[in-house]
Amino acid sequence: EPTLSHCAMVEINVHPLGGGQPRLMAVEFRGADASLANAFHRGDYLGLVCAVTENSDTLSYGPQTLAFVLPSTAKVPEALATGLRSPRVWLSQVLPDTSQLTLLVRVVAVSANMPADGEPFRRALRVCDGTATRDATVWGTLALRVAGLRAGQTVLMRKFNAHEEQGTVMLNGSLDIGSGIDNVSSFPSVPHSAALRPIEILDGIREPASSYARVSVTRVEPLQNELRDARDFAAATKLVHALCGRRVTRNADGFVCEKCAQPVADTKSAFALAVDLDDGTAVVHARVAAHVAATMLATTPEHFLKLPSKAQQLAALKKPLGQAFVVCLTAFTLPDSTKDTLLRIDAVCSAADVGSLEETS
Repeated sequence: EPTLSHCAMVEINVHPLGGGQPRLMAVEFRGADASLANAFHRGDYLGLVCAVTENSDTLSYGPQTLAFVLPSTAKVPEALATGLRSPRVWLSQVLPDTSQLTLLVRVVAVSANMPADGEPFRRALRVCDGTATRDATVWGTLALRVAGLRAGQTVLMRKFNAHEEQGTVMLNGSLDIGSGIDNVSSFPSVPHSAALRPIEILDGIREPASSYARVSVTRVEPLQNELRDARDFAAATKLVHALCGRRVTRNADGFVCEKCAQPVADTKSAFALAVDLDDGTAVVHARVAAHVAATMLATTPEHFLKLPSKAQQLAALKKPLGQAFVVCLTAFTLPDSTKDTLLRIDAVCSAADVGSLEETS
C-alpha cells in the first residue's frame, strides 16, 4: 500500500526458523525504490538479503538490499517454505504412508537388476544413517543410475515414498513420482557443510563411510585382471555396460552385465586402477573410481587406448605421481567378507583449488 509519494510499504508475516507463530512486520521501500513494492502481491513469499532493521517491527530496503519474490501462483510455495524450516528426517523416524521424503544416507548395498511388472529395470538399495537401516526399491531409469552407486557412499535421496511390507518400513522411488538420488561422495569438490565432509588423516580412517583427505599419489597400479579392449597394452581399463557403467563378463552368447543380469549390446571402456596415497601419517592403498581415474590422468579411456605402444600407455599412467589432491575416500567392506576395510576414491580435485581443509572445518 502506498503511504507517501516517496515511500511504499509491504506487510509480511515472518516465520521463525525454529518454528512458532509468525509475526507481522513491515518492509519500507523509499524514494526511487518505492515502485518496487508493486512487484509484490498478497500471498506472495518475499525474500530479503541485507535488509536494514529500522526497529523490531520494520525493515527497509537499503542500497545494499536484494529482494526476490516467489509468487503465490507458484505450484508448491507452501511445500517450499516448509522445506526451508524442516529439520533433517532420520530413517528411524520414517513411518508407513509417508511421501516426498528427503533423506541423507550411506549406501550399504546395491542389488543386481530384478525386472518385474513389465519394468525392465528394478533394483533394491539398502541404506543406513546411524539410526536405522532401510531397503528401497528403485524403478526404471533411476534404477540404472543406482547401479553406479557403491557401498559406503553418502547419497541424498529426494522425493521417496514409504510403505509397510510384512511389518517393515520400505522405501520406493522412481522418476514417475519425481524421485532423485544425488551421490554426494562423487562431487568433484569439498562440500561446505561439515556434516557432509569429515576431514581425516589417512591413519585415522577406520569405519565404513566417506571422508576427505589431502594426499599425494606415490604409485599407480593397473588392476590387470579385467576384461578389456585389445588396444589396452597396459591392462589399465575394463569393459563396462554403456548404460549403467558396471563391468561386463563374456559368455558364449556375448557380453553380460554383472548388475543388470542380462545380455548387453553396448559396451565402453573405463579405467580400472588402484593407487597408493600418502599424507604424512600413513600410506594406504585405494581403488580409483573410473571417472576419478580419468581426472587424475587428465585423459579419457578413448584417448588412452589410441596410444600406440605399451611404453606410452605406462608413461601416461605416471602423470598423477607426486601430485597433491584432495580426495573423497570411501571406506567399505565387501559383502559377506570379514577382511579389513577397503578404500576407494570416489571424487578428486587438485589440492591447489581447495585451500586449507582445516580452515573450512
